[in-house]
Amino acid sequence: MGIGHVGHGRVGDIHRTFYALSRQIGLRGATDSHGPRLHDMRHVFATNTLVLWYEAEQDPERILPILSTYLSRRLPSCEVNK
Repeated sequence: MGIGHVGHGRVGDIHRTFYALSRQIGLRGATDSHGPRLHDMRHVFATNTLVLWYEAEQDPERILPILSTYLSRRLPSCEVNK
């Protein structure tokens, strides 16, 4: 298991904790079976980071490895061409 990876047994615990917290702060109702997922938060973070880089006139292609590393992807190409 690499750095930043969680064993499969712990993934369920992490998701249940996230769902409980998202109910507590109002992201989903007490009985909702649908709502934001952890992956959704990851996607929003990545998208917002890219938008901020474009607005700051940065070269996102040049600095994409920074975002990729932060998101625990080994290579930026992991998300490209899917």
